[in-house]
Amino acid sequence: MLKSVDKKNLFKRLVEDDYRYYVQMQYILVLVILTSAVMSIMNYFTDQREMMMVTFVFFVICLLDLWIIRRAKRASAFAFFMIETSILALFTYFLISGGAEGFSVIWICLLPACGMLFSGLKRGVILCAIMFGITVFLLWTSGGQALLRYEYSPHFHMRFPFLYLFFFAIGYIFEKIRAETNYELHTLRAKYERISVTDTLTRVHNRYWFNEQRTKMISEEMQAEPSAAILVDIDHFKRINDVYGHAFGDVVLAQVALAIEACLRKNDWFCRWGGEEFLAFIPGCSRETAVHIGERMRSAVNNLRILHESGEEVTVTVSIGIAFTEAGQVWSDTELFSYVDRMLYDAKKCGRNCIRSGMLK
Repeated sequence: MLKSVDKKNLFKRLVEDDYRYYVQMQYILVLVILTSAVMSIMNYFTDQREMMMVTFVFFVICLLDLWIIRRAKRASAFAFFMIETSILALFTYFLISGGAEGFSVIWICLLPACGMLFSGLKRGVILCAIMFGITVFLLWTSGGQALLRYEYSPHFHMRFPFLYLFFFAIGYIFEKIRAETNYELHTLRAKYERISVTDTLTRVHNRYWFNEQRTKMISEEMQAEPSAAILVDIDHFKRINDVYGHAFGDVVLAQVALAIEACLRKNDWFCRWGGEEFLAFIPGCSRETAVHIGERMRSAVNNLRILHESGEEVTVTVSIGIAFTEAGQVWSDTELFSYVDRMLYDAKKCGRNCIRSGMLK
């Protein structure tokens, strides 16, 4: 039914309520369509012509609803309204007519579980409450009983609403537990996904995240524009760790990362590349703009005054390598990273606290 979505992505997206309703509603509608088709055939051969017409109309409505959902690729409010009102109408008819010798009324007990499953807790409760109200009105009031065309026993009049209420309560409890569990799973998934792509020390993206983006980096759309990679390395970082301790070195890394990130544009990519190195990829960027961004980074780090617990203000500098690509130039990410690393090495050879740049050949 869902050919365009592989199993891995399907189960990954089922934690999203909108998508889950879209999937659930399709499967439930298919089952309802098959059931109503079978019931229509059975009603025809048992000479239940009125019942046949009712179940056939319900079959057509469900088929149309399935077509609407699949065409829209989502379970819209209109689709919910169609199936919910048709179910209420069908079950009310079953209760009034008795269906096939009073048997059809039993289908109503499925509503609480299925209704809250495919509609969600809020809509499902409203749907089931309306059905409970209709049931109580028809079975317990004189006006409602006057509408009944099937003679139910006094015991049925008394017990059936309580039976429905029991299924209502069970359905609510199960759906409430499922909803709360799903919320917790969704929260944990978001948390661990965030952790998996974030460097815990500097709070910027990590190399794993950057590697996940690399297929986008070398896409034809991205390579149609000029771009640049900027590799930043903190100068003499080992000496900072040796003199001030590793805990202070961690503070330096975090503050330098924030200072560099503040120099980038919203759509630029940035991560801790490893150790004391940070990498930025600047899409749609001219050579002049990239050099300007690199100089802003260098200046921002130079202006940092990081306070040590001894009261000393510590300053740091960075060396920066920049690699450019031309619009329409075909290149691989390996070539780009290798070249920007060479530019960084040149900056270090030139005395550090400077920028070296070059066009990727």
